[in-house]
Amino acid sequence: MGGCVRAPQLSRGVRRTEARESKILLFTLMLCVACATASCGPAGFWKSYQRTWIIDSSSDQGPWGGTRWVQWDAEKPGAFGPPGVVSFAEKNGWRCGEPREATAAELSAWVMSGKPIFPLVYGKDSLSSLELPRHIDADSILIRCETGWIRVDPGTNAETPAYGYILIQRDGSRMAVYHHWGEG
Repeated sequence: MGGCVRAPQLSRGVRRTEARESKILLFTLMLCVACATASCGPAGFWKSYQRTWIIDSSSDQGPWGGTRWVQWDAEKPGAFGPPGVVSFAEKNGWRCGEPREATAAELSAWVMSGKPIFPLVYGKDSLSSLELPRHIDADSILIRCETGWIRVDPGTNAETPAYGYILIQRDGSRMAVYHHWGEG
């Protein structure tokens, strides 16, 4: 009889241990998924670049397309420069072209409805450009990168490269990245 009493107790103990292990496994899996989705997806690697200086960001990723932008402000000159930024981008699969000047005068024209925008993703006349805020107004360096992603025109299904853009204030104190992929 003693053996009969122990079996249910042992069984309950095993079930409790299995239940606890299942909960731990489920919690770990949920944590991994949450962490992965925060930085995965197109251009998600930028969220790991100089995290302490990120002042704002947005990521709207869906099954047919998405947009991501990140803005940094180091409040000191020299924090951002093309060599380091391009190296980081290329280590993460982007192929960057030659940097070009973007003057303060050029940037000041990038405005829609009284708000500073970054129009190179959607175009200056697209209302979608309002979703890409710009916080850099001074002379800057602009770098266009091939990301390996595509854009699809919903009306014609024409495919074009989904470029990523890096905008660095000339003094290296501010930076922004913009990327849109998929339909739209």
